[in-house]
Amino acid sequence: MSKRPAQAVADERSDEKQKSKRPKLEHHDHTSLKPEEVFTSRQLHSLLNFRQDDVPRMRNGIQSFKVFLETILYPKEEAQLPRQRTILEDYLESQKPKEKHDKESVFLSDLMQIWAFSNHTNNEYLFAALVSVLALLMKTLSSHSDFKQSGLLLCRTVLNPAQLKLISRGHSASKHKDYVISPCIRLLTQIVSFEDGAMARLLYSRRDYTFDGKVIARNLSIFNSDGKAKDQRKKPSVRSNSIRYLLANFKYQDEGAKIDILKQGYVIKALFDNLKSDTPETIISVLSVIKSHIISDKTVPRYSKANLLTERSLESIANLYRYVEEESKSSDQQKSVDVVAHEFLMLVCTNPDNGVLLSSSGWYGRGSNKMTDSEERDDEDNTDIDLGIELVNSSRRRPPRNITLATFAQSLRPYADLMQQGLLLAIFEAAPELVTDYFYKKKNFSFDAKLTSTWIGYSSFLFSVIQLPIPEYFGHTGDYATSPPPVNTIIESILPHPANQQVLTRCLNQSSNLITFFAVRLLVISFQKLKKVLKKLGEASKSRPKPWQQTRVRLLSEFIRRCPSLKDVVFTYKNTSGDDLLQREAVTHLLKLYYQVTPQIALDEKFDASLHLVNALSRIGIDNTASSSEEEGLRILELEYLLEIATYSPNMRWWQKPESLPLSPFITILKLAASNAMPQVKSLLVSLVREYELLDLKTSPPSLDALLVSLPLKDDQINFAVLNFLDECFSRLSKRPIKYLDDLESLIISSNEHSINVHTSPTTICLMVMVEQWLYISKSSPDSERTIWIADWLASLFRYFENVGVNPAILMLVQSNIITETVDNSLRKRLEKAFRKNETLPKLLSSDSPTTGVLSNNMEVKMKDDDSPNTIELNPPPGEKENHHGLHKWSQKEVDEAVQEGSAAELILCLCSKYPDIRRQALYNIRKLMGRVKASEMSYEEWEQIYLLLGELVESASPSLDETALPYVVGTFATRALAVQANPDHILYAKVNTFLLRGPTWEISKLPTYWIKAILLNSPTDDDGYHKEVEWLMDWLIDGLRTPEDLEIFRTCNVYERIISLFSAQQSSKALKRKILGLLIRTRSVEGGSMTLMTRNGILSWIESRLCLSEEKPTMKVLSQLARQLYEACDSKANEWSHGGTEQTVQRVEQLGIKQPN
Repeated sequence: MSKRPAQAVADERSDEKQKSKRPKLEHHDHTSLKPEEVFTSRQLHSLLNFRQDDVPRMRNGIQSFKVFLETILYPKEEAQLPRQRTILEDYLESQKPKEKHDKESVFLSDLMQIWAFSNHTNNEYLFAALVSVLALLMKTLSSHSDFKQSGLLLCRTVLNPAQLKLISRGHSASKHKDYVISPCIRLLTQIVSFEDGAMARLLYSRRDYTFDGKVIARNLSIFNSDGKAKDQRKKPSVRSNSIRYLLANFKYQDEGAKIDILKQGYVIKALFDNLKSDTPETIISVLSVIKSHIISDKTVPRYSKANLLTERSLESIANLYRYVEEESKSSDQQKSVDVVAHEFLMLVCTNPDNGVLLSSSGWYGRGSNKMTDSEERDDEDNTDIDLGIELVNSSRRRPPRNITLATFAQSLRPYADLMQQGLLLAIFEAAPELVTDYFYKKKNFSFDAKLTSTWIGYSSFLFSVIQLPIPEYFGHTGDYATSPPPVNTIIESILPHPANQQVLTRCLNQSSNLITFFAVRLLVISFQKLKKVLKKLGEASKSRPKPWQQTRVRLLSEFIRRCPSLKDVVFTYKNTSGDDLLQREAVTHLLKLYYQVTPQIALDEKFDASLHLVNALSRIGIDNTASSSEEEGLRILELEYLLEIATYSPNMRWWQKPESLPLSPFITILKLAASNAMPQVKSLLVSLVREYELLDLKTSPPSLDALLVSLPLKDDQINFAVLNFLDECFSRLSKRPIKYLDDLESLIISSNEHSINVHTSPTTICLMVMVEQWLYISKSSPDSERTIWIADWLASLFRYFENVGVNPAILMLVQSNIITETVDNSLRKRLEKAFRKNETLPKLLSSDSPTTGVLSNNMEVKMKDDDSPNTIELNPPPGEKENHHGLHKWSQKEVDEAVQEGSAAELILCLCSKYPDIRRQALYNIRKLMGRVKASEMSYEEWEQIYLLLGELVESASPSLDETALPYVVGTFATRALAVQANPDHILYAKVNTFLLRGPTWEISKLPTYWIKAILLNSPTDDDGYHKEVEWLMDWLIDGLRTPEDLEIFRTCNVYERIISLFSAQQSSKALKRKILGLLIRTRSVEGGSMTLMTRNGILSWIESRLCLSEEKPTMKVLSQLARQLYEACDSKANEWSHGGTEQTVQRVEQLGIKQPN
């Protein structure tokens, strides 16, 4: 056989190669045919007619139908909308099956044929176009109620087995065929949502085709190729459509279907895993639907909600805190993604009904809230054995009950985001056991002193954790448990172990003031919380003291082990600049808490508070107006803390006069108390006088009050001379008290007054020290002004001592001794003359207890004699302070301290200010105080009564507070009622409670009337309490009468008629009569008071009648002087009103006062 030519072979191979290639399919370009505009239903029927041989024509018809439906859904011309709806309705009527009750009948048979044909021929473009137009048709039918029946027919047709297989094939297509998958999902979504879920149950009953969990999970992970949120809004991805379908099922399915869906973990996992990549609208929609239709649905059980909210789901939602949104956010979206995510997590993580949080047992771990019988017996047998603190890294530590939240908490970043911090704190408050678990597992939680944003975030977080409230009964139900909670759980809530001793010490020694301040404030709130916990442990130990007391000891031991030593805190205080007032106040507060809460370590350190107290006293200027009110307030707080430290410190040198102060600390405090610049120092002064037995406090009023009132505060030079004299006296008395007691005994023996008992009579050894010092001064400088000033003051002091009940026999002996031993004749005569004035001095000092903090020099009435006839010295009512420390002082203290020490009372009186801004601030701060009172319900037993009182005060004052000030008579009543409510043993406790329960507001204009009737016209609570109740009433009326507005209330309530009649009652004591005179003299000091008494109450005639009844000589002198003072205070109208009778009455009164026998 001959060879074939090469060219022929090449041509043959080329032909074979071409024959073996796949024939090229002919694709008709459907875009070449433009969509037709639909005018009639017949035209629409023609366009959608099934033509097996003309696929392009069918695709064009579908496209035309799509455009027609869009003109109904999104009309450009509203006028054409009814005509187009009529065309669609006619077409749908023509497509309905003839047999209406045939379940297998097909609606829109032409479209269903096209759908089946596209599937049979594998024409995916036709398939996708047909399903898209069906979804659009469903959406159109849902938009108008006239299409309801057609919509139901279409839903049933699509849910027939033949069509379901087509849908299942479509939405389970390959991942890259999103153009096929998305239309199927949209169609299913429209069916679920149709008529608010009318077909939802039928759809889910065929879930093998419509809700295959694995297919749904796969579709939830399919994004657009670029994945940009902006493009997803224009062309939603398969994931976006799948999310809408899933959310539609959450909305419209019943509880059974929801429970079944929530069991499919891969669907839930796929939903949340890529949530951060979705658009803001999608994310907000997901969280809102889950919140409304799953979390808030009471029919969905808790365990099903837990299937949804796993650790992984919560972490995915928490990742939204870092979600970055585009700047051009839609105007209708009010909240950002991170805010919506935060609100959702706050809801599900803090409510036990929402699937994540299990009911908390507080500080008790899993199974640790009870003791077994064997453990109880072991505890009773080994109560004296100190088992020590639980090991911090103990392997026996039980896992927390809320494991899901414990795991989720580790993923949060509280140092970087305030919302994450707020969420974690809310979780800790709802499940306190998680605090310990969190810090044990958080190995990378570093609190080393570095001034970075992370360190500041950590500090803020630790500060907030320590401020979390203590669980009620430590987490047990109803009452305290048999056994205490674990110590390692308690200590982590008080001072977490990242803030250990080494770290805190380094923070205190840092050069950065901010780091030091953070550390100090952290320790302050830790001590305060420890104090509250120890108080609760003491309450719980009443039933089983041994285990609870052991826990108390262990807790204190562990806390001391973690906090810095007092030496480091003292070093920080010494290195703090005097100008850094905020830092000094904080460190001083911390030092006070060391002495108060952990005295066992504080007293081991030799901290001399004397020098620091002296420096603080030197910085307090009573008349210093150069500094702002805030600075002065901080200095006063620092001084308060130092004074309290001084009471604990055994090394305090009260009598040593330092170089920086002209007086010793004790006398400086005495001066502050006398000037009433710091009323809170009175209690310290009383404790010092009692401890060192400087003055007798058994007199009524105490002799300390007499000493304070006697000080000449108006003249600085005289006052300094007297204080310097007292400084020497008290210094000598504290060193050698026995010597002066012997001197007193010798004086009594030498005078042959054997009836005087030195040890039992209400007198003071201080008198003998004054005698000794006076004799020294009178001999060394008899002609100096200082000596004369001291002589006058001594005479005044002796008169006050006599008024308060100091033994008159001893006073006479001491006076005689002073006069006899005085060498200088002029001084001797001056003393004799001054001492003689003692006989006519009325007893009008306050009878307040020395522990109340009310000084006797606050009384407006003082009787004194000089060279002129007997006169009345009238001090005006206390005015409004310009600095208004009461607005902020209460916030620096615990609730019980603010009530008992008077800070809350000062805040209340700010409602009576003449400045509207001060009144508004006071009202706002009282509301804040009410919140703190309510929050203290576990630590403050009287919180309910205090809260009720403050609430009624706010309701009574707020309506008119912007226009007028609250009358002082109401403000002072509130302060005194506050003191009553804080003391359940008070004589008026029951009556004040009865008053508060009458209603939510007070009748301000009738307040005195109510209390006069309640006290004077009703029986007392205690049988022997009448006089005490009346004294309380009189003290309030005197204190409350300050302005003409108060006077008007007194007038309308007929206060003076009732009080004047009380003066004449047989049961009225001398002390009560003095108080009634004090009220009348106070009225004289108020503008318009004299005229009111004379014209409205006939006070002059009453005085005349009392003088005719021969009252006691001191009282008669006061009455006659009062009549003259009232007359002189009135203008000529009073005389004109009485046609000259007023002046004649005054003259008769004065004649009666002169004629009275001695």
